Amino acid sequence: MKAAPSLQENGIVTARRVQNINHERSAMAISIDTIERLKSKLQAVPPKPRTEVESNKEAVLMLRTEVEKLRREGYDWNDVAELLKDDGQGSGIVVKGSTIKSFLTTPKPGSTRRGKLKGEAGENWPKV
Repeated sequence: MKAAPSLQENGIVTARRVQNINHERSAMAISIDTIERLKSKLQAVPPKPRTEVESNKEAVLMLRTEVEKLRREGYDWNDVAELLKDDGQGSGIVVKGSTIKSFLTTPKPGSTRRGKLKGEAGENWPKV
């Protein structure tokens, strides 16, 4: 019975050899001139165009002007949400009207949910 050929006989580099090659590459000295040229090159790269946004909030904020126009024309938040569901090409933003409202309205100065909990007990709160 013939023995199986070793990995080196087949031309396959072992994992240990790959580690050694990578170590040798990282140990090479890099000139300051090379770093400066790379720095200039990287600084000259233009921003990559965005093709997507990260969240529904970001998408709605990008549509703020159009949504506010619809609201001035009499559409309520749920109407706007329904319009955002389909862009005419099978895509859209699935979001509730109340969520759109929360994205686009700014809280009044000094009003926070926590602020309502501060202070004395309300009329419905048990007396201690």
